[in-house]
Amino acid sequence: MEDKTWRAYGLLKHARQLSFEETMNLLSGVRLGVGLNLLPGPGVYTLNKLLIYTQPAHLAAMDGRSTGDRELPTVRAAFVRRLLEAEPS
Repeated sequence: MEDKTWRAYGLLKHARQLSFEETMNLLSGVRLGVGLNLLPGPGVYTLNKLLIYTQPAHLAAMDGRSTGDRELPTVRAAFVRRLLEAEPS
């Protein structure tokens, strides 16, 4: 369980493209790890924000794109990295 949560966290912090489905799966693993005190962070507020704003419609609107834009996985990964980097260690 600990390895799964740390792998999910590592992928989210370093991925250059993330599909919506992969992002939800990885965020779920990280959330579980935080809830079980296997990970020191990120905070629940940041996780909730990521769960909402990485959805295709939210992400597209936030970045001025259409929901079918082929660049959304790249935009999503950059957004996730940016929010996780802003988290205090």
